[in-house]
Amino acid sequence: MRFTPNHGPVRATTTARARHAASALFALTLAASTAGCSAATLTDDTPESSDVAAGADPAADTAADARTVAEAMAENHGYWTAAETEDTAEEITLAGGSAASSSPAVTTEGSTVTITAGGTYSVSGNLTGQLIIDADEEQVILILDGAEITNPDSAAILISAAEGVQLVLADGTENSVSDADSYAGDAAVDAAIFADADLEITGSGALTVSGNGADGIASKKDLVLTGGQITVTAAEHGLRGKDALVVTSGEIAIDSGGDALRANNDTDADRGYILLTGGSLDLTAGQDAADAKSDLLISGATITATSGGGAGGPIPEDTSTKGLKGRSLVIVEGGNITVDAADDSVHSDGSVYLLGGTLTLASGDDGVHADHTLEVAGASVTITESEEGLEATWLTISDGEVDITSADDGLNAANGTEGSTESTGEAPAEEQPPQDAPAPEGAPAPEGAPEAGPAGGAPNEQGPGGGMDADDGSELVISGGTVVIDAEGDGIDSNGSLSITGGEVTVFGTQTGGDGAFDANGDFGIEGGTVIALSAGEMEEVPAGEGQGWFAAATAGGQGTVVDFTDGEEELASITGVKDFGWAFYSSPTVTEGSTNTVTADGTSSSAVAGESTGTPGRGERPGQPGTN
Repeated sequence: MRFTPNHGPVRATTTARARHAASALFALTLAASTAGCSAATLTDDTPESSDVAAGADPAADTAADARTVAEAMAENHGYWTAAETEDTAEEITLAGGSAASSSPAVTTEGSTVTITAGGTYSVSGNLTGQLIIDADEEQVILILDGAEITNPDSAAILISAAEGVQLVLADGTENSVSDADSYAGDAAVDAAIFADADLEITGSGALTVSGNGADGIASKKDLVLTGGQITVTAAEHGLRGKDALVVTSGEIAIDSGGDALRANNDTDADRGYILLTGGSLDLTAGQDAADAKSDLLISGATITATSGGGAGGPIPEDTSTKGLKGRSLVIVEGGNITVDAADDSVHSDGSVYLLGGTLTLASGDDGVHADHTLEVAGASVTITESEEGLEATWLTISDGEVDITSADDGLNAANGTEGSTESTGEAPAEEQPPQDAPAPEGAPAPEGAPEAGPAGGAPNEQGPGGGMDADDGSELVISGGTVVIDAEGDGIDSNGSLSITGGEVTVFGTQTGGDGAFDANGDFGIEGGTVIALSAGEMEEVPAGEGQGWFAAATAGGQGTVVDFTDGEEELASITGVKDFGWAFYSSPTVTEGSTNTVTADGTSSSAVAGESTGTPGRGERPGQPGTN
């Protein structure tokens, strides 16, 4: 949901080229993977969309419309999975420093075993050496049936040429691969399993991967996991699929010095994505738990991720230690996700859409950060630790459950939010401010424009509902859902406008003053929903203009204090404090303009007239000054 028609969903992009029309192929693959069967082959030769209207610019980026996983995948290239085959498997028996096979397509030279033609091969035994697949443009199915391959000099399994390779982990088997302790900085091969082709891993057996010198499993095209119990330890990145990294099923555990999951194509706009639709992933990363150069798309899966040592640790200046990161776009439609990150738990240089699933996040910085749009529309989001809970230029909560604990602001809408420059030193996917965004704070005003007053309004006006700084054009809208915030900065802060039109909102604001339950540099209005706040009472703002009724009063209490809001004999609401407070606020459709209400805390009652904030030096209203309700 967008707040105004001129701010469409935006995805930061690295190049502007037409997307592949692959939604039907994605749906076919997803259905086949879910059913546990092999899907039809999807190749990189999927044609550019032929449905582009005549005269349309084929270089125009259509990703701005993507808001769901299906929409995003319709704009991405279709990832590869193996075609079904009824080939009889050729046996390869490994024997220490050599191997034996009756297939003419299998050659052995010393401790190097090479498969030179397409087909199905079953590998068992132990090898100290290297298994190479060099099958030109043919499909190879490689069954690991109790295989152990160790190569002290390079990759254990090297796929140098093939249309694609399906690596099958035979039922009930334990398999392992281990590579060199180090690689040259310019090494072309740098993983225990390295593929210069599409690679799919499936089956119900187990695979242990030791990426001693760099990455665990890497593909220069697509890396797709559709089954298996896969354990990866890597000096650098755990799983890397340059064009796409896809997980639809399986049990995956990764411990990596770099990123746990990585898709690093930053030149093709329809590639460099991570798609997680099922399975379980236990990720421990020295850098990002998941780093997609374009989209991070989650429609299922159980994910437990720790990055950079978790929240509370130092945030390195030269290394990215975020949890789940999609440079262009992050979409979560389902799954059960737990993230403990030194930096942001969920991050995008573009937009984030939390449409479903359950997210439990602990962050050393933002719980969820988007440089452009952040929308919660059905997800359950619990942020147990953060500096700021949710942060974006355009922030919307329309449905779902949000529970935030923050050392600073709970919700923050700010144009030109920090974080768009990656701490890795890499240029972000999109360095320009969002389209149609106003000039950042501090930029010169247009010629002839009046100087903003202290509330972001006309000069020398201390207007109700305005903060002390200029309106920067950001927007924060709550139109539905349940929102609970425990913040030591502002509970809900917008450097632009703040609008509450629905939902149930509870704010436990700062204990120490200097901030408030609500803070808006631009317009602040409540036109629906139920809103309750307990805060320090030193820098409080109240709504301005016509809208839903509200009342507020100075009233003191602390943790465990029960606060009752009443209209005569009728109880409107009751809330229990979680920390010290000196001010209480209530708004709902039942409050009528001019009515006299009562706020009671620990047996002490205060009268409050609807539309007036009594006994508080709020920035939006002076003590005792009537509002314009």
